[in-house]
Amino acid sequence: MKLAKLSLAAIMAVGALSTANATPLEEAIKGVELKGFVRYRFYNESDRLKDDRHRFSAPFTFVMPVADGLKTGVTVRFEGSDYADNSAINGSLGFDAVKAWFQYSNKSFTL
Repeated sequence: MKLAKLSLAAIMAVGALSTANATPLEEAIKGVELKGFVRYRFYNESDRLKDDRHRFSAPFTFVMPVADGLKTGVTVRFEGSDYADNSAINGSLGFDAVKAWFQYSNKSFTL
């Protein structure tokens, strides 16, 4: 029983310390870069409404620091296509991680 009480006290102490050292949101997102755009295209291929097509794509690149001189990044792409129809929406959606990388930079070189 004594061992359990000591373990519980140790857990409570560690929990209190980790809460006191929590990083504010402003510090957590410092150095994070977000680049990208959203593209919307409308295709009208005939006079009928059901042949109209809406297409959108959005590639985004997130780069975030991990440690001093070390960054990680990921590029994600969202693509959607929708054909206009009176009865239902006939389309497709896709979400892909195109590439991911680590970058180490020092004053003398970059890897």
